[in-house]
This record gives sequence, C-alpha cells and structure tokens, in this order.
Amino acid sequence: TSSITDPQTRVKDNSFETNDSIGLFVLTQPNKLSEERCVNNACFTYSLNSVFISEKDLFYPDGNYKCDFISYYPFQETGINQDQSIMQVQIHTDQSSVSKHSLSDFMIATNSDITPSQNMVSMEYKHKLCKLKITIKPAPGEDIDELLNDNPSLSLNGFHSDASYDFLTDRFEPSGQTISVTPHGEWKIENNALTGKEVILIPEKIESDNHY
Repeated sequence: TSSITDPQTRVKDNSFETNDSIGLFVLTQPNKLSEERCVNNACFTYSLNSVFISEKDLFYPDGNYKCDFISYYPFQETGINQDQSIMQVQIHTDQSSVSKHSLSDFMIATNSDITPSQNMVSMEYKHKLCKLKITIKPAPGEDIDELLNDNPSLSLNGFHSDASYDFLTDRFEPSGQTISVTPHGEWKIENNALTGKEVILIPEKIESDNHY
C-alpha cells in the first residue's frame, strides 16, 4: 500500500498513475543498505487496480528476522551497487510534457521493524527534490491579458541535471554539466499575475552569477 506526502509534484492529484514503477530494497536488521540485501532493487508496477505488482514472487527471509523496507520512485535498472548506498538521480531538461515532468520526480519511502506476515506493508513516499513555481508580474501600466496572449517562454539556466543521492546521509551531490531546463504547465491569470508554470530541480546552492 502507498501514499504520497509533502508538496505536490506528481502530475495528477499527488498520486501514482498506471504503469508507474518503484524499486524496493528489503534488509534484515541490523544490515544497512550498503550491506547484504535480501531483496535487491525489485521492480513493482502500479496496476489498473491501484496496487503495486512485482515482476516475480518475493519472499521474506527464513528465520525470525525484523526487516527494513526502502523504496524509491522512479524505478531504474541500475539501482544501487553492492557495498554502496548511493543512487544516481536525474531530471529531464525539457519538462514541458506530462511524462518528462513526472519522471523528473524522485521520492523515497521507508518502513522499519517489519515482522514477516501476510499483511500489506504501508509505504509513505516523500519528495526529495525541489519544485520551483514561477510567477510573472506585469510592469506598471502593462495589461495582464495582453501578457497572457503573448504566452511568454522561459527556461532556467545553469542548473545540474544529475546528482548522486546517499540514502544513509540523505544528501545530494550535484554532478556533470549544467543545463537549461524548460518548465511544465500552462500560463493562467491569478492575482493580476501569470502563474501555472513549474519545474523540478535538484537541490543545490543558487548563485546569482551562474543561475538565471
């Protein structure tokens, strides 16, 4: 079972959509993610029945263990290398489409002290990236309706598209070249300003000389 908390970043009502895929790691206590895993990056896909279905049957380990569940979205084949706790995260440079905007999201869910049973395990996903909402205010004397008809275009420049995320320290380390990011959404008039555009970004220090 699943739910999503924190600021809305998923496109439809802050919920999963059909064919969304998550990855799952299951650890026996006291193992950490960088140690032995009894379930290693298993893929689950959200179905028409609003449940997650795994590609194959998975079982709890033999023995009287308590387990820790760690999950993330969106699923990636590479996962996390053995003996490590770091995953590579990437946003899309053009987030204007629904799919690219959604796949730029990155969420984590954890649940600890799970005793093997037939019961479902509840996973509450939290957004880990930043979302910037954009507002354009008209200049004094400028007509807001004319501004909307002009349909202004913009991009965010100097931001990283890639980062490494450490599950143990909950920290991002931006990497690679900087990019230009195209936001998602459509302009609308609200409180005498244009709103409706937003973009998902990797957390990083904003510097006036490099980001614009």
